[in-house]
Amino acid sequence: MGESNLIFPCKFRDRYGRNVEIRPFRESDFDQLLDMYDRFEPKAEAQGLPPAEKVVRDNWVKGILQGDWHVIVWVDDKLAGQAAFFDMGCGRAEWGIFIHQDYQSAGIGTVLSSLGRVWGSALGLNAAWLVVDTCNERAISVFRKSGYRIKGRMDMEVDMDSALNAEHGQLIRGELATPDLASFAAIVDDMPLSRPAESKPCLFLNFDFERRQAPNLLDCACPIVTYRSSLTKSSCQRSGLLDESFTAVIEAPVANFASAAAWHDKRYLANLLLAGAGVTTESMSERRIGAPDAPGFVDVHKHALRSLGATLAAARLLVETPARVAFNPCGGQHEAAPDRAFRQCYINDSALAVQYLTAKGLRVLYLDLDAHHGEILQKSFENNTNALTCSFYEAGIPPGASGSASDMERFFGDGRPGGHVDVPLPANTNDELYRLAFESVAPVLAGRFRPDIVVAQISADTIAADNTSKMCLTCGGYSEILAMIPSLAPKALFIGGNAGSPDIIARSYSLAWSALTRDYFNSISRENGGPPVRMCPPDLLSGAFMSEETIPLSPEIFSRNCDCVKGVLYTLRKSNPMLR
Repeated sequence: MGESNLIFPCKFRDRYGRNVEIRPFRESDFDQLLDMYDRFEPKAEAQGLPPAEKVVRDNWVKGILQGDWHVIVWVDDKLAGQAAFFDMGCGRAEWGIFIHQDYQSAGIGTVLSSLGRVWGSALGLNAAWLVVDTCNERAISVFRKSGYRIKGRMDMEVDMDSALNAEHGQLIRGELATPDLASFAAIVDDMPLSRPAESKPCLFLNFDFERRQAPNLLDCACPIVTYRSSLTKSSCQRSGLLDESFTAVIEAPVANFASAAAWHDKRYLANLLLAGAGVTTESMSERRIGAPDAPGFVDVHKHALRSLGATLAAARLLVETPARVAFNPCGGQHEAAPDRAFRQCYINDSALAVQYLTAKGLRVLYLDLDAHHGEILQKSFENNTNALTCSFYEAGIPPGASGSASDMERFFGDGRPGGHVDVPLPANTNDELYRLAFESVAPVLAGRFRPDIVVAQISADTIAADNTSKMCLTCGGYSEILAMIPSLAPKALFIGGNAGSPDIIARSYSLAWSALTRDYFNSISRENGGPPVRMCPPDLLSGAFMSEETIPLSPEIFSRNCDCVKGVLYTLRKSNPMLR
């Protein structure tokens, strides 16, 4: 076994805030490694290791260092542990971890066990095996959480075995292939996917993510709500919005890195995998993994791949079934670039969904309703004649997007397929002005471009109570805008971005779902001789910022904003032939 392009050093903080660094062994570390084992207690407890006698112990350490593969652990400049693979042949190795007692119960073993699976894969192993004392329940729990399974028991020991992920090894070694469009579409089409028992017109993509309360997610510059899907599903169920007569709830599959590599840089993805194991590397900072607005956290790669899997599954089902509307509340990572993370976005499922749909020969109108400018998508598809991107955003949030005349020339485009149309809106845009802008642009674009499908990123950060923008839509106004989108194309895929609080997400995305499925509720109402349905359940509209009434603006602000929006629309019509 060799190191084979592994990324070192790996750093993190343990439970007590101490700086931990993991790196390969160096000859200069030998004396400190011997000293660590001299101070190690209890000796000779686990399989007689480390040996109790000094001479035997020193020879044991020398024997370990002669072969196989090992790393050492430093905590605040003190050697605190060692981990090693011992080759057993046939693609299997024993994985051993020794942490000095002064540094146990600090989360170091948990990180090492997760990294061991990544390293083992990269070293070409198929499986890792280890032995734990039956009384060591804490260690057994740690290894089980890291993917190890109990394979057998002896009187005093438990055998545990873990199958290693070959794709992770290829990614770390730099050997993961970058698929072309046809290969990417085939990867998505082969993704394991549960289908509804019968064809339904509306699909709700759901998945649960267990890491809900990690402090670094709640305290970062942009709090990340990783459980938007289950949060929205629960809210919809309480309000009776998941009507089984026309709705299928689909459990989202996990995408693989091969599908993400169709658009993302492989070294970026390798660093994201290591961040998911709980560490940082020196190359992560340039990729913005661990930045205040894009923190690294345990299983960050799993969450990003699950979000991608939900979006790609929704896109695939819209292609393969008669379904007309699909919604993934936990996607919309539209600001992730091919080689970096940004603003809670790690794997750009929005871009990959458009890429998949155009690879299937569909014409895609991409609507970005996030308060932040969708420049990444705009640049990605500017030469794709089957895609047209349109972004409604708060002017001045992204760099250079101030809404000035020069920015309009830069961002508005020439109206050709594969181009883009951007609509910068002033701060404090309310329901009335947003609706004016949307109705003046989106239906006209759809009429001229004639898309087969609309993909809409519908982040709730435009709602007044959300503190990540200065837009001031109500939840009622927000849902009324969304209700117009399904009529723009035969099919529609909706992807929910992040927002400031779980409460806003639960209410706004539930109202979004009610708006997207209103036609079907109305159909049921007509069949029963009832009136058209206004899907705004009272429990979702409670609270001042949830009111259906337009949020009042002072006459001065409203007049100024009205002039601004009308000026933007005038310039759009003048500069873009698709809007004349």
